Amino acid sequence: MIKVIDSSKSMLDVLHWRMNHPVIDAIKTRKDVDILEVTHENRETISDSIAKDILEVVKH
Repeated sequence: MIKVIDSSKSMLDVLHWRMNHPVIDAIKTRKDVDILEVTHENRETISDSIAKDILEVVKH
């Protein structure tokens, strides 16, 4: 799994914020990772933000 994380490929991961595992901890601490928290307030609109971020990555 670490090889996948270290590759130049883009990834979209869904992680539970309380989950503790060495691989998840490694993902959470990377500088090249954006972490978005889904809340009651943003759960209806966060998909738009995620889609915009994905399109930006795909364009480059």
